Amino acid sequence: MMEKKVYEILISTGKHIIEIYDNREKIITEMEKSIVELEKIKNAGQEHEEHIKLLKDRLLEFKNLQNALYNQEMLVHDKMLELNNDISFEKGYWEAIKS
Repeated sequence: MMEKKVYEILISTGKHIIEIYDNREKIITEMEKSIVELEKIKNAGQEHEEHIKLLKDRLLEFKNLQNALYNQEMLVHDKMLELNNDISFEKGYWEAIKS
């Protein structure tokens, strides 16, 4: 009885081995396809990382330009105030002389 069970297991295992052997080309092909797909995903991920890095760099450049523009705007504003004060002083000076 035990020998029959062992025999059945051996036959079943043998069938699986033969099935795997017979399908080895298909299995290898499927594994190769999987590897190619994984490499594509990996490469796409690297491309996305590169795009993200470029976008971050561009954002930083834009922020730097924005800060530089703001600084220039403040300089112009300060010069306008300075000119306005000079004009007011001159106007007051000439009015004081005239009176």
